[in-house]
Amino acid sequence: MRIYALIFLNLLLPGLAVAASHEAGEKLSYIERMGLYADWAIILLLILAVVAFVKFGRK
Repeated sequence: MRIYALIFLNLLLPGLAVAASHEAGEKLSYIERMGLYADWAIILLLILAVVAFVKFGRK
């Protein structure tokens, strides 16, 4: 279980670093926003894959 937490944290770190590197009033560039969206899409796909794997394993 600890390895899953580490993987999840490693997926979150780039997005958090980009968001933290900008001040509150400064907008993100298009490329940075697309990078954040891609990071979150990967996280959501990973969560869906884990849920599907658990459901498949229980049958």
